[in-house]
Amino acid sequence: MTDVTGIATLIGLFTEDGSLLPRSVWDIAASIDSYVVVTGSDGTVLACAALQEYSPPLAEVGAVAVAGSAQGLGLGSRVVRAVERLARMRGHRELFAITLANHFFTHLGYREVGVVRYPEKMARYGNSAKVGIDFGRPCAILSSRGRPLLI
Repeated sequence: MTDVTGIATLIGLFTEDGSLLPRSVWDIAASIDSYVVVTGSDGTVLACAALQEYSPPLAEVGAVAVAGSAQGLGLGSRVVRAVERLARMRGHRELFAITLANHFFTHLGYREVGVVRYPEKMARYGNSAKVGIDFGRPCAILSSRGRPLLI
């Protein structure tokens, strides 16, 4: 349960400004097998990311967060690459991310596409305003399509 609490705490640091959607401890615990974390020597969660599955070929990289004290160390890239490996193991061929940090994902080889490409995302959050998603807010929808997922 320590990682669950640590993940929730880390994500909570980025929800107030809208960088990440809030996730409860219960939501995280229910999908803990889809989270990747990097911890410090004391067990503190320094970085996390999650695989959100939609259909056999499609999944989303979400909940990417790095503690301020660990930014610039490559931990964000590490957790995203680990989520890509998890996606590959589970049979997904395409990943996407909805992000305000498009430079981070483009550096990893993702490319910008329109959200209409992912009706699964829009259907899951039919009333996006209820869960805090503003598809009209300036953000990038980035896709791994056309780029092999790294193993």
